[in-house]
Amino acid sequence: MRFLHLADLHLGKMLYGYSLIEDQRYFLKQILDGLEKHRIDAIILAGDIYDRAIPSQEAIDLFDAFVDALINEKHCPIFCISGNHDSASRLNFASRILAKRQLYIQTHLYPTLQPITVQDTDGELDIYLLPFFKRSDLRGLLGVDEHLSMAELFHLYMEKQTIDPQRRSLLVAHGFVQNGASDPAAEVGGVEWMDSHDLAAFGYVALGHLHETHQVKEKIHYGGSPLVYALDEAAQHKALLIVDYQKEAMIEEWTIEPLRKVYSLENHFAYFLKQPPNEDYVFIYLNDEHMYPNAASQIRQIYSHLLGLTYTFSLRPADSALPVREVRSHSTSALFNLFYEELNEAKPSEKQLAIIEKMLGGDH
Repeated sequence: MRFLHLADLHLGKMLYGYSLIEDQRYFLKQILDGLEKHRIDAIILAGDIYDRAIPSQEAIDLFDAFVDALINEKHCPIFCISGNHDSASRLNFASRILAKRQLYIQTHLYPTLQPITVQDTDGELDIYLLPFFKRSDLRGLLGVDEHLSMAELFHLYMEKQTIDPQRRSLLVAHGFVQNGASDPAAEVGGVEWMDSHDLAAFGYVALGHLHETHQVKEKIHYGGSPLVYALDEAAQHKALLIVDYQKEAMIEEWTIEPLRKVYSLENHFAYFLKQPPNEDYVFIYLNDEHMYPNAASQIRQIYSHLLGLTYTFSLRPADSALPVREVRSHSTSALFNLFYEELNEAKPSEKQLAIIEKMLGGDH
């Protein structure tokens, strides 16, 4: 059986004030169009379907259309859990009815993980759905000391489960999983860590929460977000994971080009004005030594989805300030020279010095 491991769709996401609905619609269409080519039998949605607990109507409509196409046109079962951005109660609406149409949604943590068992040419496969949960949820289920860490609580929770390692199994989960931690309080996005060792009984673990597609350890993978949702994600590896689960789970990657890319550029103001029109999401750093009036509005004529603009000199640390006693011993023009060199890592030109001399009127 071949699963498409999706996670962190974040439908309705905004990026620097721009709605990404059009980009998300384009991406989901590429998925629908490629299902037959990649021989996908079922879809995994590992949480954070929406970007907000109360999603926009556009986001709801987009997910509805995607699910409708998967179930009614592609006849593709869906195994879905809620993430920390989702409203568990809203996503859980009509879940019992939807399960009869092979849309399986799990949004609440229960004392015992109950599998959904499917049949394929290799026999039975147990699929477990473990939605996002908080430490308080585990404390309530286990009735234990509130001072235990998330990792300790999750270890106790998994000890109570009866996962048969001899059966083929797949877990869908949403959280921060790593191979141990030197810091017991380690977290990402406000979500505390859990130990991958506690997931060893499963044949494959499909994770959501971290946005970079990567392997935690053998058979434990983060699907990653399909699109870049922040500038600091621009260099991350993004790919869809295909889980070909026969006797064991084998992983393939499926790469889809986004409608618009997200990245930053650095150069002089004049350089950007000479570039061809660009519709990508771009943040620009200007290397010029002085500011230009209306620079952003001028550059936006070329970069229609400009995320922002700043000058590199404004980002340099001012860590060599003179003591007050030394400031008093310097002339105004000398202080200007020091200030200029500190800010621009270069000495002022003769022309600039002449302007300052004129402004100071010789009294310096």
